[in-house]
Amino acid sequence: MRWQLLPVRHPEPDAGRPRRVDYRIATIRGVDMIDTRRTAFMTALLGITIAGMPLASQPAHAGAIAVSAAMLAPQQAPEVQELKAAAQAGDAAAQVRLAKMYYLGEGLPRDLDEAYSWARKSAGQDVAQAQVLVAVMYSKGQGVDQDAGEAAYWYEKAAKQGDATAQYTLGLYCAAGNGVDQDFGSAAKWFAQAAAQGHVRGAGQLGYLFMTGQGVKPSKVVAFALLTLSAASDPAPDNKAIDNRAKLIKTMSKDEMDAGKTLSFELLEAGNFANALERAYSAL
Repeated sequence: MRWQLLPVRHPEPDAGRPRRVDYRIATIRGVDMIDTRRTAFMTALLGITIAGMPLASQPAHAGAIAVSAAMLAPQQAPEVQELKAAAQAGDAAAQVRLAKMYYLGEGLPRDLDEAYSWARKSAGQDVAQAQVLVAVMYSKGQGVDQDAGEAAYWYEKAAKQGDATAQYTLGLYCAAGNGVDQDFGSAAKWFAQAAAQGHVRGAGQLGYLFMTGQGVKPSKVVAFALLTLSAASDPAPDNKAIDNRAKLIKTMSKDEMDAGKTLSFELLEAGNFANALERAYSAL
């Protein structure tokens, strides 16, 4: 498998606001494509040639609560009445599709109360996408009273099912003590799980924890590798990994930087992120 950077348009829940275009990770069999802008950026960061190196990227905005693009993508829905009938009969997939239609106002008038009601029914049947939507609505007070604790609860439900956006966001909650007790160790765990799925901002947040020694043993080498991957894959101005990496470099020796570059390549190998990170952490 190869990793490919794909432009993704993200529907914005709030009417009247422009949609943003970011990049997300996709694994495509037999395809080896590199985004040339990020290849050049990565080359500049590492100071070495990396032509042909697979890069991973998936958007997320640090500190922001966002619904994943896959969850909000337009879908070929059946007739609304048929969809409602299926949802009322207890079909969890129909329930979350109906919830998204009400949430976005696509195919139906926007109705946050209805969106929450159907999302909650689907979430109760362990549909991760619905659990994320319920969490988002609690975090923003949409259709329900704003409640960080409830948001964290539903993010954790989805995170345990492997949803990378939920894992990353739950990491933010744990690091900030938002809706849960502040716990940097738990934050590191969730950031690592998100990063292992190619979540670039998750890698950046984990790198910062290794840089500061919060919840993990401090390591300039591991921090450099993670921050480099995040900064190279997502050079957006609001990606804090870029500034954190620049600050870290000022404190590093050449040997440490060389070791960090080597680790960054090991982390990029398909399916090797978790193993490479564990080996590096065990060696501390």
